Amino acid sequence: MKTLLALLLLSPVPLLAQSPFDGVWIIDTNSTQLPQKPAVFFLAKGIFRWEGTEIKADGNDQKVPETGYWDTISVRIVDDHTVEIISKKAGKTMFTEVDTGSSDGATLTQLVKDTTEVQAVTIETLSKRVDQGPANSHPLSGSWRAYKVSRSKRGSTITYRCTTDGFSAETPFGEKFDAKFDGKDYLSKTTLLTPWSR
Repeated sequence: MKTLLALLLLSPVPLLAQSPFDGVWIIDTNSTQLPQKPAVFFLAKGIFRWEGTEIKADGNDQKVPETGYWDTISVRIVDDHTVEIISKKAGKTMFTEVDTGSSDGATLTQLVKDTTEVQAVTIETLSKRVDQGPANSHPLSGSWRAYKVSRSKRGSTITYRCTTDGFSAETPFGEKFDAKFDGKDYLSKTTLLTPWSR
């Protein structure tokens, strides 16, 4: 008992100094605020339109305004209920999205495979139909409002550490942020990891 008491008296600072932010955190997608504005898709006569973008739905890569994540997009009609969208940057596949409507046309499941990281992250979005598409268009046409989003665990995990000097964060993919409490701006860093390094 005396030994235990001595240890407690000698180590109050480490016991009390740990920040409530320290540890591994998992994003609670149930509490994520979803877009209030419905997503609108139009697919007819071999043309797919969404968010001001128009693409031929012929499965071929087509140039689009370049972003940090893609410069070409391809759209392929898989069947009467499913469409596949692939976004690439410099020929490398960045995102693969499969949109599937239910047989009654009331719900839409969007499964996105994000390969921008060392290991793929999957994101599933479930939406309810708000409005029908034009006559003779593909069943995915119309307005959809998301009601649930879920991500694979690796894509939802982040580790925080906080000290008296600063704050740091790191994801399982090697993305890091380390900043001092000095009012200055700090850039995030990415460590290139091989698939077997974690």
